[in-house]
Amino acid sequence: MIKSKRQSKIFISGNSMKPMLAEGSQVIVEHGGGSAKPGDIVVYFKDNRLISHRVIRIRRKGRDKLYLTKGDSALRFDPLIRESEVIGIVRRVIRKGNLIDFRIRKWKIMGRVLAICSFMVGVLSKFMVPFLSIFLKIIRHEKSEPLS
Repeated sequence: MIKSKRQSKIFISGNSMKPMLAEGSQVIVEHGGGSAKPGDIVVYFKDNRLISHRVIRIRRKGRDKLYLTKGDSALRFDPLIRESEVIGIVRRVIRKGNLIDFRIRKWKIMGRVLAICSFMVGVLSKFMVPFLSIFLKIIRHEKSEPLS
């Protein structure tokens, strides 16, 4: 991580944010999470690792602001994180030599669209994963029975 007073440059590892943030991409993170909105990608520490995931929803619990986050290519939501846990917001990404500035209107809109889609995937996966598990058990059971 390369750090200045207000920004850090972080190299991405992992694939949970593909295709927007691929392995080896560099992100420029603006420190502080107070202005994060649904669609923004926030960076926070979890289990001694830096995580860069998209804000899906924001909830208030008393004075706390809680973020529901999820990787774009992940099926499930992350546990809620407090605003105080956020290191910063990804404002730009350098991917394959190209600079993408998430502060530009079209990228803000894209982030919000991805947040909505990601929310729907997260909700559907809560219901579909158990259903698919039962469905696969039924199919496997039918395959193991001899045909008469």
